[in-house]
Amino acid sequence: MAGRRKQRGKKSHKGLIALGIIVLLVAAVYIGGAVYLKDKYLFKTSVSTGIAEVDASGKTAEEVKTEFQKIADQYQLTIHSREGITDVITAADIDRKVIFDGVQEPQTSPWKWPVALVKGNHEELTPTVVYDKDKLAQAIASMTCLDETKTKEPEDAYISDYIEGVGYEMVPEKENNHMLAEVVTPMIEQAVMDTDTEITEDDLEKADAYTHPEVYSDNEILNANLEKLNKIAHMTITHKFDDGKNVYTETLPGSRIAGWLVHDMEKGVRVRDAKVQEYIEELDKKYDTYGIGLARKFKTSWGRTITIRGGNYGWRLNQVDTKAELKKAIMAGEDCELEPIYLQRANRFGEQDYGDTYVEINITRQTVKVYQNGKNTYSCLCVTGREYDHATPSGVYFINYKKRDQQMVGQDYDVMTSYWMPFNLNIGMHDATWRSSFGGSIYKTVNGTHGCVNLPLASAKKIYGIVSAGWPVIVYRE
Repeated sequence: MAGRRKQRGKKSHKGLIALGIIVLLVAAVYIGGAVYLKDKYLFKTSVSTGIAEVDASGKTAEEVKTEFQKIADQYQLTIHSREGITDVITAADIDRKVIFDGVQEPQTSPWKWPVALVKGNHEELTPTVVYDKDKLAQAIASMTCLDETKTKEPEDAYISDYIEGVGYEMVPEKENNHMLAEVVTPMIEQAVMDTDTEITEDDLEKADAYTHPEVYSDNEILNANLEKLNKIAHMTITHKFDDGKNVYTETLPGSRIAGWLVHDMEKGVRVRDAKVQEYIEELDKKYDTYGIGLARKFKTSWGRTITIRGGNYGWRLNQVDTKAELKKAIMAGEDCELEPIYLQRANRFGEQDYGDTYVEINITRQTVKVYQNGKNTYSCLCVTGREYDHATPSGVYFINYKKRDQQMVGQDYDVMTSYWMPFNLNIGMHDATWRSSFGGSIYKTVNGTHGCVNLPLASAKKIYGIVSAGWPVIVYRE
C-alpha cells in the first residue's frame, strides 16, 4: 500500500512540473510576442487610410506608411463621359502625394496580440492628400471631354426643310457631350482629395455637367411655327383669269409656296416678298398684254392679216395690290380662289386681246369701221394727222372717255366739237364741221389733222352713241 502511494506522489509531482513548464512557455511566448510587437502592428491587423487598406501584421508604422505611399503613387482618376469618352488623371500628372501628420504608431496595446490573433484587429491612419493645383488645372484643361474640337455643342430642336409629299417635320434637340468646365472641375478636385478613382457618366448626369439646348421640341413657339408651315404647305391657291368669255386658272400649290417661307422664334412664319413678286411677274408676263412693244396680229376689213405694234391697250395687272392679296391669302393658310386685280382690262386674254368689238381706223384708206361682236355695224370716212409732221400713231388703244361739247385749242386752232372720244392722250375721234370732205389723200398734205381722227358730224354722233370708255381702237397703215 505504501509503495502505491509513493508512486502516485511521484506522478503528481511530475504533472505539476510539466504544467509549470507549459505555463512558463506560454508566458514566455506571450511576453516575447508583446515585446516583439511593442513598435509594430499586432498580428492579423489591417490598417486603412481612406486611400486603401493594407495587411499591417507585424509591420512598423513606417513600413505601413511606405506601402500606402506606393499605393498613392499609383493613384489615377478615370472620368467617363458621354459617347464613350474616357479621361485619366494620374498621381504623376498632378504631383499627388499622401502626407501623414506626425508619427502615428500602432494604437492597440501589444499585450493584446493574442486577442488580435483570434479576432483580428483594425486601425486607421489619417493622411493628408496634397497635389499641385496648377498641374491639376492643366490636366483638366487638356481632357478630351472639355476639348471643343472633340466634343459637340448641344443642338436646338428645329423645323426641317420642306419634304416633298410630307411637309415640314420637327427635328428633336440633341444634348451631345459638350461639358461645363465650371461643373466638372470641382468634382475632379473633390475626387482627388477623397481618393475616388472614378467619376462615372451617371455622376456627371446627376451633377448636370453638360451644356443643354436652348430650344426643345416641345417649345410652344416652335410648334406653332411648325403647324403654320404645314398648313401653308398643304394649301392651294387658284388665280382665276376671267375675261367674260373664257376662264383661265393658275394653280399655286403649297409645295411651291413652301420654298418662299422663312421662320424664326422671334418673328414667326413669314413669306419672302421677293418670291411672291417673282410669281406675280410670272402671271403678268403670261397674261398682261399692255405695252408699246407688244406685237398683235390683226385681220383687217380688207382681208389682210397684219402685225400691229404700239398703243396702250391691253391687260395690265395691278402688281402691288395683287401681290398684297396673295401674301394675305398665303398667311391665312386656307385653300382659296383669287381674282387678279387690274389697273386696266381688255376684251379677252391672248394676243388678240381686243376681241371682236372694237373701232378700226385704217389710215391708208382713211376709213373708220365699228365692229360689234365680230360684225361691222358702221363705217365712215375720216381724216387723220398730217403725215409729214402730225401723223396719227399706229397701235392698239382704248377709248379713255367720252365727252360732249369739247373745246379743242391748239397753236393754230381753236374749235368746238360736239362729240369727243380720246384714245391716245390728246388724240381722239371727234366731229369736224369745218371740213367739207373726208377720205382720200388730203391727210398727207396741209389739210391733215394735228393727229386726231376727224369725222363727219353725223358719223361722230353715230359712233359716239355706240362706243363707250374702254373700247379698243385699232389704228394701222397697210
